[in-house]
Amino acid sequence: MSNTRSHHRRSQGRKRRSGVSAIETAITLPVLLMFACGLLDFGLGVFKQQVLTNAARELARQATVHGSMANRKGVWGPTAITTTADSTSDGTEGEIAEIARRHLYGFRPEDVIVEVSWPEGNNNPEEDHVLVKMTSIRQSLTMIALGSDFNVLRAVSHMEIVH
Repeated sequence: MSNTRSHHRRSQGRKRRSGVSAIETAITLPVLLMFACGLLDFGLGVFKQQVLTNAARELARQATVHGSMANRKGVWGPTAITTTADSTSDGTEGEIAEIARRHLYGFRPEDVIVEVSWPEGNNNPEEDHVLVKMTSIRQSLTMIALGSDFNVLRAVSHMEIVH
């Protein structure tokens, strides 16, 4: 008889324990899922920032060979140019947008603002510099969950004109 009682007590303990497990799971699972999604979202944000930074660097590198002495490549500047990466206009603006587009993996070109300027007001080799700024808005699920709609990604590259 004592064997039946102890068996009965153990089965009651298991039932109570399974209820506690369900409550623990209901509390911890959403927290863990939110943490995992936030970590994934953060990783995507870092990736997009790196892509934007690389695109600005590549565009600045291209602009350094379009100085006042460039004959085959063509001269860019020194008038500042602001466009979006989806621009298809003729001339320098379209060429700048095309170079930016080639490096903007995962971005919608119409969402990326590209600014190219020559801070000294000239584009002479070994004297002047080119400054490239790229800006894009990133919608983040984590930011939305925390009450913000988006965050702004910015990249800047500054190089000396070589040709």
